[in-house]
Amino acid sequence: MSKRFSQASGGFAWVLAMAACLCSISATSPAVARAAGSNRIEFWVSARGSDRAAGSQSHPFRTLAKARDAVRAARRSDGRAKISVYLLAGTYRLTRPLVLDWRDSGRAGAAVVWRAAPGAHPVISGAVRVQGWTLHDATRGIYEARVVRGLQTRQLYVDGSRALRARSGIYPPGFTRTPSGFRAPSDSMASWRNLSSIEAVTRTQWKMMRCPVRSIRGRDIVMRQPCWTNVNVFPYLWSFQTLTWLENAYELLDRPGEWYLDSRAGRLYYIPRHGQRLARADIELPILQALIEVRGTVHRPVKHIRFQGLTFAYGTWLDPSSPNGYADDQSGFHLDGRGHRTNLIGHDPDTTRTPGNVRLRYARHVMFTHDDFLHLGGVGLDFDTGSQHDAVVGNRFDDISSAATELGGVSPVDHHPAHRGQVTLDNTISNNLITNIGREYQDAAGVYVGFTTRSRVEHNDIRNVPWSGIAIGWGWGLLDPTGFLGLPAAVPGQWGSYRKPTTSAGNELVDNRITVAAM
Repeated sequence: MSKRFSQASGGFAWVLAMAACLCSISATSPAVARAAGSNRIEFWVSARGSDRAAGSQSHPFRTLAKARDAVRAARRSDGRAKISVYLLAGTYRLTRPLVLDWRDSGRAGAAVVWRAAPGAHPVISGAVRVQGWTLHDATRGIYEARVVRGLQTRQLYVDGSRALRARSGIYPPGFTRTPSGFRAPSDSMASWRNLSSIEAVTRTQWKMMRCPVRSIRGRDIVMRQPCWTNVNVFPYLWSFQTLTWLENAYELLDRPGEWYLDSRAGRLYYIPRHGQRLARADIELPILQALIEVRGTVHRPVKHIRFQGLTFAYGTWLDPSSPNGYADDQSGFHLDGRGHRTNLIGHDPDTTRTPGNVRLRYARHVMFTHDDFLHLGGVGLDFDTGSQHDAVVGNRFDDISSAATELGGVSPVDHHPAHRGQVTLDNTISNNLITNIGREYQDAAGVYVGFTTRSRVEHNDIRNVPWSGIAIGWGWGLLDPTGFLGLPAAVPGQWGSYRKPTTSAGNELVDNRITVAAM
């Protein structure tokens, strides 16, 4: 698997560079490997290592958390040291997110670098591997494996390919809409197992919405709240009017490549594709919602960290399985909770962002270069409020449930921040390959830019996106002093009265190539 993406065509200038320094090592302490005659400190990690080891190349740590703690100790003893954490080949299966805060920061000219060891392709994974498959239903070709009871996920991957969660055909016939949900053509669904796990899905214009079932009595399907109310606060064309398909029921398992998780029973079901041998297959079940969390604050941001040559893979996102469902507004921003009012403009002033499986908040001078973001169930890489001088350069994003990357937000702290440190500014997204995004939430854009200042999105190759390659901005001017009367049914002051403009200024989209963007 290549860790670099480069291309030159059609006027694109693709500049991808990676520097590696191979130094002779002499251990100065049991936990620090310092290059002879320099201020460089190196820690090494192996999936087969030990957290009781010294963290050297010959005696590597086992976990990323241990390496993080070693970096903190080294920074305390030598604040000017240039620290690198080398990940050897292997899969690093996380049981909880790796959380970095201000204590894990580098400094200008001495960034802390988390990088692949020379020639290695390490994978940071949020999944468990599923084994021990047995034939469950020979007639339907369904196999079964045991998993931990109560385990939840929304994705399954078989040999690196996303499997399809059991679903009905498109536009199942005979369903009619009711105030509380739908009326089915027969009462057969009332006898299905785990009724509250079933989801109803709709696609309409730029929106895609998902609501869980609350109950089924006879032919009447009652949808769960607050989701059902939230998907219907919008005008007719943009609300949940048509049932596009049903999803996530054992009874819907009928095609090779489909799967279903019975969380209560601790049973996973799958129908293999032709030629698949489950005893040999690599079957990954994502269980973590975040792999990496960079948690800064407005007064203590996280600074000067680089991630280079790493693969971030197999994360999930569970909020759509909750009573909130997925009440889409636009571009991955959705309605959670109660209190949303019916409107005529098709948008709500109070939305929630889809989180990233790799997520950052109040991050400064943080870089992702030559990394892979694969098989992820939320946004791939999410730069939230207060992200400044960050860069996403030369990475590959493939098979993402929502957007590849998200920059800035749409909340009041984003569009009218009280503190300069809350502004998202001077960030760059360039020379990335982005493909097969919006796999589960088809309203997502390849790249989303919210309220930001001087963002630069350039020279990205964006392919196979369901809606928009790049989306920028929010609110149709309703958050600016004068509002925007060009939005049908909008009135000045509808979303509040502001004396100052938003932070959206100086953003540039330059020489990006977008192909096949259609829902």
